[in-house]
Amino acid sequence: MKLSKTLPLSLFLIPSLHAAEGWDPDVVYEALKPAEAIRTIEVPDGYELKCVASEPMVQDPTSFAFDGNGALYVCCWRTYMQDEHGTDQLAPDSQVVKLVDTDGDGVMDRKTVFIDNVVLPRAVLPLFDRVLVHFTQDSSIWSYFDDDKDGVADRRELSWRGEPTNENAEFQQNGLLWNLDNTICTNDRRFRWEDGKLVEMRHDVGRLGQFGLARDDDGRLVCSWGGGGNPAHSFQLPAGYPVLQVDEHAPGYERTWGICPVWDDSDGGFDMERRATLYRFTACCGQTVLRSPLMPEWYGNAVTCEPAGRLIRMSRFEWKDGVGVAHNAFPGREFIRSTDAFFRPVWTESGPDGALYISDMYRGVIQDKEWFPTEITQELRDRYVEDYRKNKLEEWVARYERVKKWGMLEVVRHGRIYRLLPKDAQPLAVPRMLEETPVQWVSHLASPNGWTRDMAQALLVSYGDPAAIPALRQLAENSESPRARIHALWCLRGLDALPPSLILKSLSHDDADLRRAAVQLAEPLLIEGDPAISSALSGMQDDPDARVATQVYLAYRAAGQLPVSFTSSTRPLPLVSKIIERDRQQALQKLSAEGKKGKLVYESLCTACHGPDGSGLRVAGKLMAPALTESTWFDGDGNVPVLARILLKGQAGPIDGVEFGEGLMMPLEHSHSDEQIAQVLSYIGEAWHDWSRPADASQITAVRSEVAERKDPWSHAELVAWEKHRLESFHPVPLGEAATADGSRGVYFSQETRGDRVGLKRYGLVQERGIPFQFQEPAAGGKNVIVLQGGMDANAFSCTMPREVEIPVNNAAGRLHVLGAVAGWGYPAFGEKVPLLNITVHYRGGGEQEIVLRNGIDIADHVAGVDVPGSARTSLTDHGQIRYLWRDLEKTDLVIEAITLNSPGTMAAPMIAAITLESAGEDGQLAPPPADGGPVPK
Repeated sequence: MKLSKTLPLSLFLIPSLHAAEGWDPDVVYEALKPAEAIRTIEVPDGYELKCVASEPMVQDPTSFAFDGNGALYVCCWRTYMQDEHGTDQLAPDSQVVKLVDTDGDGVMDRKTVFIDNVVLPRAVLPLFDRVLVHFTQDSSIWSYFDDDKDGVADRRELSWRGEPTNENAEFQQNGLLWNLDNTICTNDRRFRWEDGKLVEMRHDVGRLGQFGLARDDDGRLVCSWGGGGNPAHSFQLPAGYPVLQVDEHAPGYERTWGICPVWDDSDGGFDMERRATLYRFTACCGQTVLRSPLMPEWYGNAVTCEPAGRLIRMSRFEWKDGVGVAHNAFPGREFIRSTDAFFRPVWTESGPDGALYISDMYRGVIQDKEWFPTEITQELRDRYVEDYRKNKLEEWVARYERVKKWGMLEVVRHGRIYRLLPKDAQPLAVPRMLEETPVQWVSHLASPNGWTRDMAQALLVSYGDPAAIPALRQLAENSESPRARIHALWCLRGLDALPPSLILKSLSHDDADLRRAAVQLAEPLLIEGDPAISSALSGMQDDPDARVATQVYLAYRAAGQLPVSFTSSTRPLPLVSKIIERDRQQALQKLSAEGKKGKLVYESLCTACHGPDGSGLRVAGKLMAPALTESTWFDGDGNVPVLARILLKGQAGPIDGVEFGEGLMMPLEHSHSDEQIAQVLSYIGEAWHDWSRPADASQITAVRSEVAERKDPWSHAELVAWEKHRLESFHPVPLGEAATADGSRGVYFSQETRGDRVGLKRYGLVQERGIPFQFQEPAAGGKNVIVLQGGMDANAFSCTMPREVEIPVNNAAGRLHVLGAVAGWGYPAFGEKVPLLNITVHYRGGGEQEIVLRNGIDIADHVAGVDVPGSARTSLTDHGQIRYLWRDLEKTDLVIEAITLNSPGTMAAPMIAAITLESAGEDGQLAPPPADGGPVPK
């Protein structure tokens, strides 16, 4: 039975209605020939689709790009989900094929395998003498050369050395796009072209999107998230500038309007009322911005594929006060949509002939094996948890059984490339740029077709022939086309031949887009202090176009200047306000080196679900993942033993009864190193939980060893139970009557000296480095910390303190944990590295162990905040510092009756705020200690 618009919709009702409606489980969907498939695809009135290539010429086509002569390079994923188990998916059996239309009829009729036997090629970028390519499982970018011009690559060179990656294929680097500013962009990085090599730069965030990248005339990138269900985002400013969180979608934008009745149960849901798959996006990818003179009504709009919904969304952008908002250009329907079960659009590009080209993988299964279980096993039951996505495991396996009976698993190694044009329109003449000189390329910068301008610029800059410079200067100064001038200016910048006079002239042009580009080009000169540029820009802060004024602010920001007019003006410039506030917040977040590395990991891995600000991403009103900003596992300096378990093995199911859209935190044990996991924890902890120090990779390594045999993700209940059991090994010791001072008041010079207070942020049970401590709360007139005698002023309050106190214990222990390790007038105020505190452990039946803490080695000044090697900083105070240290005890099996603390009464007064003892486990062994705070060899 062939799928068509007359297919009985009753077949796709919920399971409980199947029997009543006569559901036939043996229905088979047959793959359609291209001509038949086109009849199931709805396109806008006045337009028509034409198939320019199909199987076997292309098999499972994904991304593609045209070269300067109009030849098409297509990435063919010949190993992607060839069966329900994803067998040999990473085998080197995929290809990049080169397709050529030899007779000019718009249909590709010659194919060569340009690159063979590779692993899932992700993107291609043809230039003059090479094609840039990168692949799955390694982020490196290669240049392939066809020296004998037979359509088959003869050799390759490394253009940029990346690194291997074990991430799921859906989450790896993607895209190769030559942008207006002469950077080559992927979703993870920006690159500067230098003599055939790529010099890495970074986006403002670690990862912009998932699969696909597009640009508009001004160099803004339009990004998409697949699982995050976002067809167009982060398009406010040109690439390289801040990526801002603003409301970018009009009301109702997220609602989809597909017409395919196949109920294959994707995460986008099923529209039961309309009997069509998806009511929200779930697999957005392969976007492009239309910039063709053959489609003037859509110029500047973006189109984004949604293969799960068998549709393509067109986004129309409206701008107000410099802020763009995306609208569905076809309210209540979609730009392109199909009833065909196998229509799977995944990539789009504008072509040299002015047409829109679409890559259709044309297959039954578009979901990676990770989300396509075929049977319910105990392993999956434990992994997904009983209520994971409201019993998604059962639904997904039922889906598998349905699509298997429907014959959808067998439809692989198909694929089509379609071309969309207005009916009866004459396609643009395809240029033969690779047969032209650089001087001839300059004329193409005035083309009304965006693809033609982009390719000419990429060739001019990458080829680097100075012979084109005079013609470029002539075009930049005199062309009637502002777009031609903009491209010429950027070509000159790419050739290092742009005179300031051309920038100055462009800054005063009537065209706002040209002025904005000129401001961006002026930015390096403003940074260098060019007086003419500075004078010209100072008069543009009130430019009538908000996007130009915003670009002026960005230039001053890059130069380290902030004109008062931008902070005092009543004119609405929302993006400027956003940047000013973001910069202020980031200035408060002084990340460690490890935290900065972790920020990149977070942005490439976590943003799609947890959101860029850690508060969780909402889709259709539901959080995709919990708010990391509110997670108690990050309190203090973080419960790294628990956090490491979550990241290594994953976490599934609800948290405190709350369900989340994704439901599963994917395990990272095979895709990320201990260093990377520690880094991303450090970023989250430092950015949103005021961690005083980064997590250490050795902590992750220890946990990795402990949980090596575990196969399943954790549930929240398991983690809580594990943590409860772990904490049973720790015994916070009440200071009780041993406390000598009220830490909420001054404890050194005088009780009225606010600068001498301990400054605890909270009282009660707290955790530091995963270890519980009890901070005693001072009652009215009470005492909660131990300060012992010492001080540089004989009349100081601390000099009235006792020299020794005794704390009753009655527990066996193998390790001592201490919060305090500071002193009034401690190091460096009192600079001698001498014993400052003696801790004596008294065992039942006799015997004792002495631990000596030395000034400048183990103990530091309370107020000065300096570091010493034998203890570690914490974030438990809002004033001064409290430090942490641990020391192993010699007799783990003997009961400790008491601990005495003794001060030699020197010129510094030691202070202790909390003590915890740790017992050995049932095997007689202690858990690994924290990575810092340990003893320093004498």
